[in-house]
Amino acid sequence: MNKIKNLFVAAIFSIALISGCSSSIGGLGSTMDLINSLGKLGVTPEQAIGGAGALMNLAQGKLSADDFSKVAGSIPNLDELMKQAEGLGAFTGQLTDMAGVGSSFEKLVMDKSKVSEFVPEITNFASKNGGQEVGNLLSGVLK
Repeated sequence: MNKIKNLFVAAIFSIALISGCSSSIGGLGSTMDLINSLGKLGVTPEQAIGGAGALMNLAQGKLSADDFSKVAGSIPNLDELMKQAEGLGAFTGQLTDMAGVGSSFEKLVMDKSKVSEFVPEITNFASKNGGQEVGNLLSGVLK
């Protein structure tokens, strides 16, 4: 009986999560390719958005405006992704180091060790869309 009750609770939770997911990922368009890629790491779409947004928040603070503009050009709808990440509680204000990103991941109910899995996915995505220079810019600040 407890097993059935637990399955029922899990099903209700999943439905609620999926319902909330559709509203939180609207407006991301082709950035969903990145979110789907991050999902292969065993995270929810919200966690993928929040984690990617936290890393991009850090990159924005560490890169010059010109360099961050190159990064932003390689990730479609980056502004929207970052807004949604902040709305999910991933961060408030500017992150200044990887420890802050780790805290963001914990707020999203992910182990901070996931940061090291997100970085190459995001860097590869940006490199494919913006070229190796963009990948190098991100690699340089996301360590």
